Amino acid sequence: MADSIKLEVLDTIEAALLTVAGLKRILMNPSTPIERDDLLLPSAFVFDEDERVEARNRVEVGRFPLHIEIWAEGQDYARTAENLRADVKKKLYDSCYTGTLHALAVACRETSAAKFYQELERAGDGVTALGMGGVVLRYDVAYLTKCRDPFTQAGY
Repeated sequence: MADSIKLEVLDTIEAALLTVAGLKRILMNPSTPIERDDLLLPSAFVFDEDERVEARNRVEVGRFPLHIEIWAEGQDYARTAENLRADVKKKLYDSCYTGTLHALAVACRETSAAKFYQELERAGDGVTALGMGGVVLRYDVAYLTKCRDPFTQAGY
């Protein structure tokens, strides 16, 4: 059985993120907690959220929020995360407007970006260890299918 158009969209988003130089790992909708000791940074965690579907004549528009967390560590983690954010945005937009996502009739728009950080401090000696943090990106993703058929793409 073929995958639904939504799964094709998520696979294509993952493929675009895999081309981001500097990201060591992409985790799509991880179902189990990740051990910090096993995680190579910088990495991206990607989650698709609840989907809304609207019927418009013979076409249905599927729309869902996409949540991307980019984690980095080191002395310059904030700069690393911001540069990766820009590269992720460029790769997704390039794919949406001229690449594979465009061919799937997908639109994606960044709706927010929020930075986060966690300074790590060694107990007892007062020496600050390498910092860790990153940025949380939110995108609104929309795609088209034929009405009542989530396996058949509908074009623009």
